[in-house]
Amino acid sequence: LDRSKETANNANFRKGDLGVLYPYTHGNQSVLKNQIYKCSIIELNQNQVQLRLRSKQHNIAPFMTDQKWHIEHDHLDHGFNTMFQDLFLFLNQSSEYQEMMLGLRPPPPNKPVISNSFSDSNFLTAEQAMVLESMDHASNYYLLWGPPGTGKTSVILHEYLKRAYFSTDKRLLVIAYTNRAVDEICEAISRIGGEVLGQYFRVGSRYSTDKRFEKDLLVTKLEDIENRQDLLKLLRDSRIIVSTLASIQGKKDIFSLIKIDEII
Repeated sequence: LDRSKETANNANFRKGDLGVLYPYTHGNQSVLKNQIYKCSIIELNQNQVQLRLRSKQHNIAPFMTDQKWHIEHDHLDHGFNTMFQDLFLFLNQSSEYQEMMLGLRPPPPNKPVISNSFSDSNFLTAEQAMVLESMDHASNYYLLWGPPGTGKTSVILHEYLKRAYFSTDKRLLVIAYTNRAVDEICEAISRIGGEVLGQYFRVGSRYSTDKRFEKDLLVTKLEDIENRQDLLKLLRDSRIIVSTLASIQGKKDIFSLIKIDEII
């Protein structure tokens, strides 16, 4: 679709967003007077909006006219269903666990730090090495807060994943809210390099993933899988799994096949 003078310049759509598309023929009544099409936004620029319809259309006549079209945000119902399921799971946990997750009960004391194994890195400041050591010795959970640009992902996460991969046998799940944040996580992993790149995958859609990391998507790696044994081997050989919270909510079956030791 070509943008027009009536296109809202500040519309808050992003690549990968779900949408509802319909002809704009009857003003505010257009959505009631026309067929609607479920779609995904696969490209955005200053001149055009490119969409992928969720269902194949055999009659393309409606799209061959020069009429105006309207796009609204859409959502999938399973997102709400998983939130209800998770709320139910949370309410079935012990009161001690609930209070700790809600910040009403302090976590157990950290394990004592015998020596700072991160301090020998030439790439870390003394404060960053101290933070990493505290993370490594946290008994239950660790909260790292800092404004943008302070190296939480590019330095701290990078070094923590590198140490966890090469010095332990943990399987880690790394999640964020947005695909942009997950792209930054994948960038941090790519800088580790080596065998790590063959033993991690990303859960998500091609349309919301930076092209540099499309090869790391689970859906891309599954293209070479021919049987269940190879699928299980792929999952069990992967030590790091990266995803948005929304994407991993739709792939909970993974957790019945592999055990996650730590969530970041």
